[in-house]
Amino acid sequence: MTTYGQIVDGTMPISFSAKNIKTTIPVLKMPSFDVNQMLQEDEINIKLRRPIPYRFAKRFKVFYTPNNVGIWDELPNHDKIWRLKVRSNGAYSLNFIFGKYNLPDGVKLYIYNEDKTVILGAMTSKNNKP
Repeated sequence: MTTYGQIVDGTMPISFSAKNIKTTIPVLKMPSFDVNQMLQEDEINIKLRRPIPYRFAKRFKVFYTPNNVGIWDELPNHDKIWRLKVRSNGAYSLNFIFGKYNLPDGVKLYIYNEDKTVILGAMTSKNNKP
C-alpha cells in the first residue's frame, strides 16, 4: 500500500506527452554537504542523550519561484508548462517545503524523478491552505 500526505488527482504531467517543448531543462544544484559528518554528529547527540530530534534531511533555505528559476513552454492551445530539475549530490532523497503555496484553479503541480518512475501529483488548488 502506498500513501501520500497530499491530495493528488492521479493524472500524468502534460510535459510527458507534449510536442515541441524544450528538451533542455535548467538544473538547480543544491549546495554540497557531508552525510558522514552529519551521521557522526547525530551519533554524538545520541550518546550524550541530547534532546534533539533525529535528522532526516539537510535543510537549505531557498527563495525560488517560477519567475526566477526554471523554464517555461507555451503549448499550441496557450497552456503553459514550467519545469525545473533539482539536483543534490549525495542526497538520499529530496523534500520540498513550500513557504507560500497558492495554486490558482486549473493549475497542476507535479514532482517526479528523472526516470519518471515516481510521480507525485497533481497537486492543485485543493491543496491550498489559508
